[in-house]
Amino acid sequence: MPKLNGIETTKGLITQYPDLKIIALSNYNSKIFISNMLDVGAVSCPPKRATPTEIFTTINKVFENEFYYDETMISFVYDEHKANKSFFDYDY
Repeated sequence: MPKLNGIETTKGLITQYPDLKIIALSNYNSKIFISNMLDVGAVSCPPKRATPTEIFTTINKVFENEFYYDETMISFVYDEHKANKSFFDYDY
C-alpha cells in the first residue's frame, strides 16, 4: 500500500466503521505486528501463506464469533499477556 500501512489503514477504517471486522492478511507475522493489528481493531491476522482452507475457516469463525485466533495468534496473545500482566494486577 503506497501511502498507508496495514496498521494505519485498519485504525482509520475502524474509526470510520466501528462494526467492521478486519482480517489482516500479511507477510508480517511477528508478535509486534499482530499485537499492533489487534490493538487497532483487526479481528484476525492470518499469514499470507495461509491455505485457502485456513482463510475460509478464518472468515467463517469471524462471522460466527466476531474474531478468530489461530494457534500462532493464541501463542502471541498468551506470551504478551504473560509478559505484561499478573493475576495481582487486577482490582477485584
